[in-house]
Amino acid sequence: MLLEDNALIGYRLDEKSAPDHPANKWLIAYWEARRGAGGIPLRSDMAFSDLKSLLPGFFVVEPADQGRDFIFRLAGTEIEERLSLRVTGRRFTECYGDSAAGAINFYMRVLSDEKPHVLRGNFLGRGIEYADFEAVHMPVLGQSGNMQVCGTMFDMSKAVLFS
Repeated sequence: MLLEDNALIGYRLDEKSAPDHPANKWLIAYWEARRGAGGIPLRSDMAFSDLKSLLPGFFVVEPADQGRDFIFRLAGTEIEERLSLRVTGRRFTECYGDSAAGAINFYMRVLSDEKPHVLRGNFLGRGIEYADFEAVHMPVLGQSGNMQVCGTMFDMSKAVLFS
């Protein structure tokens, strides 16, 4: 059950040079194979039918207010269940409180670097113990040419079957 209260999410993170989770390794290779002449794949070139086994841990976010915030356009069911919070459609400033500035800066760096970034860590707060997770963040171009970040978040103790 998802809780719809005002408790915020905190986190502890470390940036990694490459993913350890096999599904994240596969996703980066998939993203790389779709890079066009501009270097950033179109989000529409990453077909949900190809990603179906990853969708519970998949997310799409995009900048809002000229990059002063981000909005979760999509957060998979596993992400929202793990956080015990519905984040789809919400801004980072609504979800992360004082931690939002760090998250916004990180996502802006993903967009400006135009390459995947990997984080490993734990979420904190909301009265729930959060498992060790790994997340991949990749820049993509949305339908209208707007920059977005998509990626996955996986509990490192759980295997994910993917094709």
